Amino acid sequence: MLVRMHTRKDKSILFKSMDKENNKKEKFVLGTVLQAKDDIDSYILSEIVQLPMYLQAEVLIFFGRNKEDKPHEKHFGQMIDLGHILTKTNDSLRNYEKVQKESIETFREKSLKDTNQNIYLTTKSPELDREIDYFLSGIKSALDQLGQILGHILDENIDGWHKGVENGKELSGIKIVRKLQSLKLKDEYKSQRYQNLIDHLEVNLEPLTYLVKLRDMTHHRGGMKNISDIMFDSDTKQVQPQVIHHSKDEAELVLGFMKRTMVDFNLFVNNFIILTYMLKAPGDMAVQRRDNPFGYNWVILQPKLSQN
Repeated sequence: MLVRMHTRKDKSILFKSMDKENNKKEKFVLGTVLQAKDDIDSYILSEIVQLPMYLQAEVLIFFGRNKEDKPHEKHFGQMIDLGHILTKTNDSLRNYEKVQKESIETFREKSLKDTNQNIYLTTKSPELDREIDYFLSGIKSALDQLGQILGHILDENIDGWHKGVENGKELSGIKIVRKLQSLKLKDEYKSQRYQNLIDHLEVNLEPLTYLVKLRDMTHHRGGMKNISDIMFDSDTKQVQPQVIHHSKDEAELVLGFMKRTMVDFNLFVNNFIILTYMLKAPGDMAVQRRDNPFGYNWVILQPKLSQN
């Protein structure tokens, strides 16, 4: 059964806000590197790529690191690369939707002229299969990039998003969970923050593993056999788009699956980066998302007053 990714978009994932002049300057520079073509791209740029600027990673996240190595510049470069990967993945989603519309119209016209009106007619679309492949490969590349970002922030040797076996089940990302569990034991002060990130990963391991397995099917297992061809129904004279069968009892249109996955995955990435930043922040600081003006900032947590 396909499990929805468990993510959050609220103001409770608890520095200093940038002044308007610096904010405009940084946004301008970013806009020349990555450009938004739709709302999903806008989310990627504003709520993922710009997190180092909103949360002043140079000052807080990499405090105490060797400045000559310019770790903050490497991190910002990693985030730009992540933005490129995610927007390119979204390009594949848009291309799939465009090609699907064209393929359906062409196939319907052709099927209406076919004399075999008493059977279902089907057709394959290499163009659609190619965009699915690009889309899933983009998800896997983004996961590998997240692993490298985590490794750089924590100054640990993590070079990707690797799979492993847990209780007889192969899980993508379980090695990162194990690494975080070992680091948690060494840092009692940040123990709960490590656990927050571990919880975020563990609840999403199965859906992420499913996406990676789908990607592996296209490369190593002879293609995705759980995706149907485009079909023409001679009774209704309508064309059925590609359907992905997640299990015996669960299926959905491929386009719907890709749209849902893109939104869920971007939210997962946003949560992952913020929770990773929290590992490096002082214990009395937390991240807050604001709407007007939009952005993220650090807030000081007020200790609870004891009651007599």
